[in-house]
Formats: sequence, C-alpha cells, structure tokens
Amino acid sequence: MTFEKNKHLHMKRKQIIWLQILYWGFDFLGSVITPFYFFPEELNYQISVLKITYFIVRILSFYILYLFVFPKIFRPDRLYTAVFVFLFGLLSFAGLRYLLEELILPVTFGFRNYNENTGLAYYFFDNVNKSTLTTFIA
Repeated sequence: MTFEKNKHLHMKRKQIIWLQILYWGFDFLGSVITPFYFFPEELNYQISVLKITYFIVRILSFYILYLFVFPKIFRPDRLYTAVFVFLFGLLSFAGLRYLLEELILPVTFGFRNYNENTGLAYYFFDNVNKSTLTTFIA
C-alpha cells in the first residue's frame, strides 16, 4: 500500500488545520468562556486566571508534541518511542504548568495555584491525570 494509492485515507493539511481550529475553539468555549456566562457566581479572579493559564498550557503542550516531538522521535514500529514521547508529554505539560502557574503568576498576578511548599513530585503526579488527554490527542 503506497500513499498515492490510498491517499483518500489520509487527511489533507487543510482538513487537519480546520479540525484543530474547531477542537481548540470548542475547548476554549467550554472551558473558559462558558463558565463566565453560565456560572459567574462560582468564578472569581483567581479561578478565571487559572482557567486561562490551564488552557494555554494544554495548547502549548499539544503543539510542542504535535509539531516538534512526534515528527522527530515517534516511530510506529518502535514501541519505546511511544513510551518516551508519552513520558516527555507528561513532563513537558507539568513543566509548562509549573512555569506558568507557580513562577510567572506569583510575579504578575500575586498568587499561585498550589501551596508554596508543594513538592515537584506531587506537582508532577497531580498533572499526570490532566496531561494524559492532551498527550494522546497530539
């Protein structure tokens, strides 16, 4: 099976771009915009900022994996590359979230997401659940 014979099985670049625009648009609408309109009494300044930073971390993690890591490292015929990319995805997600929510937010907004004494190991394992979907989608 060559690509030319089965090119109808592959998505075109334009289709991929539109799919990503739709996905991230609906994700932004559901995770950031909708709470402002339907649950304004449950939101405060900190929660609003954290929802936005969480969205930024997810989109950055996705495109780091999708554009740079997967094309260079992942090989479908080698299982260890999938394991490596998955672990890298978890680490990069947790690292970006730590950078944004624990180092940049305190300087720019005066608060952080976690207690100042939270260890990196706890932070990493707490982010495994949050980063798995983004890593798999990439």
